[in-house]
Amino acid sequence: MTTITLDLSESLIRQASQAARLMHRPLEQVLAVLLEAALPPLDDCPPKLQVQLIEMTWLSDKALMDIATSSMSEPDRLRLADLGLRADALTAEEQEELALLRERYGELTLRYSRVGIRRTRVIDMNTNEIIKMRASQSELRPWKPSGILS
Repeated sequence: MTTITLDLSESLIRQASQAARLMHRPLEQVLAVLLEAALPPLDDCPPKLQVQLIEMTWLSDKALMDIATSSMSEPDRLRLADLGLRADALTAEEQEELALLRERYGELTLRYSRVGIRRTRVIDMNTNEIIKMRASQSELRPWKPSGILS
């Protein structure tokens, strides 16, 4: 563990302190969990996407919704499917095209995944206590599972 000193606003300290009291947790632990939720590990994603994905932490809900509802174009999806089905018999040019389409698809999937992480984090801080954290609103509140997370 590394210890650092942060200058935080009084209102943020008040909010975090209230959450810590309600969850019977130390303030430091609540703040650490918030940081972990806001900044998930990027070790497993391509370097060229790391900056884009970390910047998503500060996007508005509308911008995140735009990402979540974006998709690969219909012609690209059809071409990806066609090339994928014929992968063993592709020309060098088609193999290159397939690799590019797979890369685009993978980037979209990573972005969708990051939107999901950013929008909702479920953290089990204690076996009796599950909280739902919306990192975009920096709030912690009690949560009881009801099916679909949103």
